[in-house]
Amino acid sequence: MKIFVKVCYGVLILSVLLIIVGFLSGATIDSVKSAITSKDNYISYDETIEEAFDTLTIHSDNKNIEIVMTDDLVYPRIKYRLKSDETLKTELINNNLTITISVEFKFLIGFPISFPTIEDQTVYIELPEIYRGSLIVNSKAGNVKLETTLADAKVGSEFGNIIIKGSYHNLNIDSSAGNVEVSQASINSNLIVKSAVGNINIENTSVSGNINASLSTGNIYINNTYSSEYKLFSSVGNITVKLPLIINDYALKLESNIGDVMLNNTLVTKSYQSGNGRLVEVKTSTGNIKVTTN
Repeated sequence: MKIFVKVCYGVLILSVLLIIVGFLSGATIDSVKSAITSKDNYISYDETIEEAFDTLTIHSDNKNIEIVMTDDLVYPRIKYRLKSDETLKTELINNNLTITISVEFKFLIGFPISFPTIEDQTVYIELPEIYRGSLIVNSKAGNVKLETTLADAKVGSEFGNIIIKGSYHNLNIDSSAGNVEVSQASINSNLIVKSAVGNINIENTSVSGNINASLSTGNIYINNTYSSEYKLFSSVGNITVKLPLIINDYALKLESNIGDVMLNNTLVTKSYQSGNGRLVEVKTSTGNIKVTTN
């Protein structure tokens, strides 16, 4: 394993040196990029799915996923581009439509290096406005962006950002590495966000049930978001909460082992409790906590 890592570092250093030599020789950015970019040909696809389904499941190795809803469609539409080592397959079983996007990973020494465009990297899915089923997205590497109205949505990403707007009954997000942003959303039940590394931002959102956001390393930011209960946890990182109601409407439980705890711009104890309203539980092992009310 150590030899493999050393080889990777060696290839990276050699690649950077060659790029620098190119610039010193008078080459432009475009000419260098053209010289080191693989000439893979992407083929465009535009497909319509006419089968009925209650659940849409997406598994992606390497593509960004963008899903929107439109009233111009009767059937779902998928637009994407693939090169020779990529595949996209659809399968309908028991009213569950599964879309699987795969890539054949190759270990390359040196050049060529691929610089695909955003269009090359993204699978665009348009759902009819009348669709009210469930959605499951599992992404290994790539961003996920939703602006939909669905029953339940479960989004998982190993490496990439997650951006979500729209209306959902339940929304469950699980991220290993990447930022999570939920904004301008309406959730009829619960919002659950788990992240290992990255920031969590929740803004201008209404949650009828509970918000449970937790991460290992990163900051949590909550702004103008209504909820019956807030539970926010971080091992290493700051937590900022801007609550929409007055302080008497909340039961506050704030705790930081290493860091300051601020309530309405006033420094309070590291383990602070007050109130009898909606629960706002905020904890971080290492980091600052800042809570403000209306």
